Amino acid sequence: MPVSLNHLKPITSKLASIATILLSLSTLLICTEPQSQENNLTIGIADLVVNKVFGNSLSSRIENGQNILANQRIRTGRDSATSISLKDDSIIKIGEIADVYMDNIVFDRTGSSLNGSMEMVTGLLRFTSGKIHRMNLKIQTGNLTIGIRGTQFDLLANRSKTEIKVTQGQVQVSKGGLKTLVSEGQIYLADENTSSGLRKKISKELKQAILKLESLTGNKLISKNDINNREEEKKISSNNQNLLKIYTTKGLITIRMLPSLAERHVTRIKELVTQKFYDNLIFHSVRKGFAVETGDPTGTGSGGSGKKLLAEISKTPFERGTVAMKRNRNNPNSGDSQFFITLRRAPHLDGKYTIWGKVIGGMGLLEEFQAGNPPINPERIINIKIAD
Repeated sequence: MPVSLNHLKPITSKLASIATILLSLSTLLICTEPQSQENNLTIGIADLVVNKVFGNSLSSRIENGQNILANQRIRTGRDSATSISLKDDSIIKIGEIADVYMDNIVFDRTGSSLNGSMEMVTGLLRFTSGKIHRMNLKIQTGNLTIGIRGTQFDLLANRSKTEIKVTQGQVQVSKGGLKTLVSEGQIYLADENTSSGLRKKISKELKQAILKLESLTGNKLISKNDINNREEEKKISSNNQNLLKIYTTKGLITIRMLPSLAERHVTRIKELVTQKFYDNLIFHSVRKGFAVETGDPTGTGSGGSGKKLLAEISKTPFERGTVAMKRNRNNPNSGDSQFFITLRRAPHLDGKYTIWGKVIGGMGLLEEFQAGNPPINPERIINIKIAD
């Protein structure tokens, strides 16, 4: 007797429906994937990270040289700060104990137009416009909206108070439907506990926050010449012949060599790297909060390659991550093979040592080196390569 399968038709129909739904969902996921990538477009780079700087979570630390994405959160700890270079060379500096959302910041394909918004929850933010042609950027604080169209200013905010000092250009602030234009040299205060409006001088809190930011990042307000110099730096960093990759027992440290500052020194460093002179040398001196030193084949701080270099002193300040040639204290023309990397702003070194490079990756690793002269268990250079 034939077996009837009619009772299975409803089940088959349901399975077909489920399959259709699953196919639709998979198609939807595929179609939405590019949108996710679009939301994560790179808008800039963290070219300076001091101490504890976090991304979207406290387990996600931002490192020197890391890309910054649209819709990314940035938080800093105490005695911490970061400097972010946007695609148009605008610079955002964020001071200690800050919380910022890079909401919906979008550059057009040519990089000539910037639109979007940021949310400043708390802390100090310093903004310096780059060379972009069209900017429509807003910053939202707890009680104020700030419109930016090419300017330079310092902004201190918490949930009930916002203070802004304009150094160049103008910004438009909006509070409760009332709009005010704040021009160069003016200060505006929006406080829930007092009347809001223009002020004659900055508060003690803003002044202290600015001094703290400058002590951490090493730079005062950036001039137009500084912005133009960044174009030259981009050309240097895009040339792999001036990128030095130092493979250490702690990890990779990347240095951008600066022949425009010290051509002879960069040429000599390249010669020593080609000769594998630095391979297996220790970091013979590590002083926390100041500098690490290497390049001595004896490991004592008194050795070298035997070839001295004439000094190439520049006006470039010693910032965090500056790479310079060590020399004898009483002889500026005694640089050899030893070099040091500063871990923090070191103004007492300005104009005294030859600067030939800048760390653009791996500063966090240097912070973890064991202190000592020499350390009990020193970190070591495995090898150095000029990037391909």
